[in-house]
Amino acid sequence: LLRYLKSLIYNSVAELRLIRKRRMRRAAELLKQTSHPVSEICYMVGYSDQRYFGQSFKKEFGMTPKQYSIQKKV
Repeated sequence: LLRYLKSLIYNSVAELRLIRKRRMRRAAELLKQTSHPVSEICYMVGYSDQRYFGQSFKKEFGMTPKQYSIQKKV
C-alpha cells in the first residue's frame, strides 16, 4: 500500500511539472510572436497570479518575461 501511494504522489508531482513546463513554453511562444502585455499572457496560459507567473518564468528561462520578450523581438 505504501509503495502504491508513493507512486501516486510521485506521478502527480511529475504531471504538475509537465503542465508547468508546457505553460511556460506556450508563454514564451506568445511573448515572441505577439505584442500582448505580459499580464495578458499570464492569464492566457492559465496563471491568475502575475507575481507567481513571473517567478516561475524566471526559474524556467533565467530571465523575467519582459526581458525575454525584449530579447526575442530584437
